[in-house]
Amino acid sequence: MSTLKNSPDVEVVWPLGRRSRPAAPAGSAPPRKAGPIDLNSATVAFVWTYARKGDDMYRIMQGMLKGEYPDIRFVDHDAFGNIHGATETEVVAALPRLLQEAKADVAVVGIAG
Repeated sequence: MSTLKNSPDVEVVWPLGRRSRPAAPAGSAPPRKAGPIDLNSATVAFVWTYARKGDDMYRIMQGMLKGEYPDIRFVDHDAFGNIHGATETEVVAALPRLLQEAKADVAVVGIAG
């Protein structure tokens, strides 16, 4: 859950991640919001640390996704700023608002390292 006032709740998934807290007892977790069912009408935000070849990977992903979902929309990583570096605290703090303003349905976050 977001700790910033008036920030939307966002779910974060990392395929190799571990739980940072114990799972909630059965029946006690709040219902999850439904995610986008059809990426063809989705807006995908690219968020990046500006490290390695993330910009190249995003171009490849955009091409592949556009071929599969012709009406998909993208918001480039430049709209959000560098999430790692001298201004990362401010950039990450602004991220929920910027994602909401961009009307992003999903985000692809690159943290190459």
